[in-house]
Amino acid sequence: MPGDSPNRSLGIGGRMAVAGGLVALVAAVAFSLLLGAIGDLRTSASRSLETQQLLLAASRLETLTLQLQSGQRGYVLTGEQSFLRGYEEAARDLEDATFALEMLALGRRDQSSRIRTIGSAVRSYYDTWSQPLVRLADSDLSAAQRRVGTGEGEQRVIRIRRQFDELADAEQALGATREAQARADGREAALVAAVSLGALLLLLAAIVGYFIRVVVVPVRRIDAAAKRRTAGDLTARVAPAGVGEARRLIAAFNEMAAAQERSVAELARRRAEIEAVLDAAVEGIGMTDANGDLVFTNDRMDELWRDLGVAERGSIWNRLAGLAQLTDAAESYAPAFAEIASDPEAVLEDDFEVPALQRSFRGYTAPVHGPRGAVIGRIFSLRETTEERAAERAKEEFLATVSHELRTPLTSIRGYLELVQEGEAGELTAEQARFLGIVDRSARHLHGLVDDLLVVGRTDEGRLDLEAGAVDLADVVAECVESALAAAGEKRIALASDVEPELLVEGDRRRLTQLVTNLVGNAVKFTPVGGKVDVRAHARDGRVVVEVADTGIGIAADEQDHLFERFFRASSATRAQVPGTGLGLAISKAIAEAHDGTISVSSREGEGTTFRVDLRGKASG
Repeated sequence: MPGDSPNRSLGIGGRMAVAGGLVALVAAVAFSLLLGAIGDLRTSASRSLETQQLLLAASRLETLTLQLQSGQRGYVLTGEQSFLRGYEEAARDLEDATFALEMLALGRRDQSSRIRTIGSAVRSYYDTWSQPLVRLADSDLSAAQRRVGTGEGEQRVIRIRRQFDELADAEQALGATREAQARADGREAALVAAVSLGALLLLLAAIVGYFIRVVVVPVRRIDAAAKRRTAGDLTARVAPAGVGEARRLIAAFNEMAAAQERSVAELARRRAEIEAVLDAAVEGIGMTDANGDLVFTNDRMDELWRDLGVAERGSIWNRLAGLAQLTDAAESYAPAFAEIASDPEAVLEDDFEVPALQRSFRGYTAPVHGPRGAVIGRIFSLRETTEERAAERAKEEFLATVSHELRTPLTSIRGYLELVQEGEAGELTAEQARFLGIVDRSARHLHGLVDDLLVVGRTDEGRLDLEAGAVDLADVVAECVESALAAAGEKRIALASDVEPELLVEGDRRRLTQLVTNLVGNAVKFTPVGGKVDVRAHARDGRVVVEVADTGIGIAADEQDHLFERFFRASSATRAQVPGTGLGLAISKAIAEAHDGTISVSSREGEGTTFRVDLRGKASG
C-alpha cells in the first residue's frame, strides 16, 4: 500500500502468526520444563501413596492376626461360643488380607522379602497353631487349655508383631525420604511454572502493546468516526493509520462513507416518492412494528382517524379498540384481536359499520416479513365502503322489488296459458300448441328465476320460511334422481344412486327437495356426455349425509371458497358455456344452514366434483 515502509509489508494476519509462533515457542519450552517437574512430582506422590497403601494393608493383616488370637484364646479359656464369631471373621478375611499385602510388595525389592516372610508366618500361625487349637477345644477343652498354657502361641504372635513393626519402621523411613523428595519436586515445579508464566506474560505484554498501536488505535478512530456518522455527521472520515488490514480498513471505511452519503440521498428521494404514492392512495394504510407501535401511516389513514374521532396517538391496539367501540357490537371483535395477538401469521379481513356516522368500512391486516422471513410487523388498511354498501343495498332492494313485481303477472300468465292449452278458449292447432309449449317452458323458467331471487332475498333478511315436519330424505333423494333421469339420458350419463332406507330428518320437504334437485341437476349439467353421476345417502352418528359426485368439468381450487356466493360462476363453467345464474348453490347453502346442517365441496378441475350435505337426523318411532 502506498506510504507503507518495506518492514510493514507483512499484514496483521502475518504479524499475528509471527507473534503466535513466538508465544507458542516460549510456551512449548516452558511446558516441557514444567512437564518434567510435574513428572518428578507425580512419581514422588505415587511412591508416597504406595507407602501409605502398604502400611494400611500391613495394619489390617496385623489386626486380623490379633483378632484371630483373641477369639481363639477367649474360646479356649471360657468355652463360650461367642468368642468364635470374631475368630471366624478374622479367619475368613485372613487369606485375602495376606494376598493383598503380598501384591503391594510386587516390584518392591526393599520390602518384598520381609513381606513374604510375614505372610508365611501368618499362614503358618493359622494353619499349625490357631486352627488345630480350635479343633482341639471342640473335642477336648482341657487339653486345649493346657496347650495354651505353654505360651507357644503367644510367642509366635509376638514374633509376627515384631516383624510387622520392622516392616512399618522401614516403610515409614522410606516414606519420609519420598515425602522430602516430593516437597523438593513441588518447589522445583512451582519455580518452573513461575518463571515460565513470567516469560509468557512479558512476551504477551509486548505483543499486546504492539497490536494496540497498529490495530486497536486505528479501529478506535474508525469507531469514533462511525459514532459521528450515526449522530448525523455524514462528512466524518478517518485519517490513515495502522498497518496492513487496519490501514486498508480505514480506506474502505472512507470509501463506504462516501458511498453511504450517495445512498442516503437516493433513499431520501425514493422515500419521498413512496410517501407521495401512499398519500395518494384512497385507502388508509399503516404499518406497525412487532410490538404494535405505528411505524408510518399515510394521509388517508390519518384523515380517517380524525373523522372517526379515534386518538391519533398510541399503539394500533388502542386505536382498534376505539374503532370497535364505535360499532354496535364491540365485544364481537375480541376473538379477532386475540387471534392477531396470539398468531403473528394471522391474516384477517372484515366489514364493519359506524352507525352514529352512517358509514361503512372494510378493514384488513396481514403480517410483514423481513428479508429472512421473520415477522417484523403488520400492515393495516382501512377502506371506506359506504357508497359500495349503499349501492349493494339498492341492488338488493331492486332485485326484491322486481322479483315481487314479476311474480304476480307471471302467475297470471301461467294460469291463463294453462287455460288456453287445455282448450278453454277454443281448440288449438298443432302449430299453436307447439308455440304455446315454448311460451309455457319460458314462463316456467322465468318463474323459477323469480323464485330463486325471492329465496335469496329472504335469506339475506334471515327469514327463510320453513314448514317443519318429519321428512324421509331417502324418498326425497329417490324422487330427485328419478326427475333427473331424462336429462341424464339425453347426455348418456350413468346416473346411479345408493340410498339407505328411512333417513328421517326434521325439516321442510319442499326446501330439501329443492336442495337435492339443485345438486343433482348441477351434476348432470356440468358432466360431459358419457360421464357418470353417483348420488349417495346414508346415516352416520346421528347425522344424515347426502353426497352427489360427478365426473364433470370440476372447479379450480382457488374458486371453491367463492362457490356458494350469490351470482358466482366458476371459470370452468364459463369456458364450457354452461348456462346458469349462479344462485343455485347459494340457495342450497341457505337451505342446508336453515336445517342446522352444512354443505361442502371437494373438486379437482377436469376430474369431477363431490358435494356433501350433512343434516341432523331424527330418531325414528
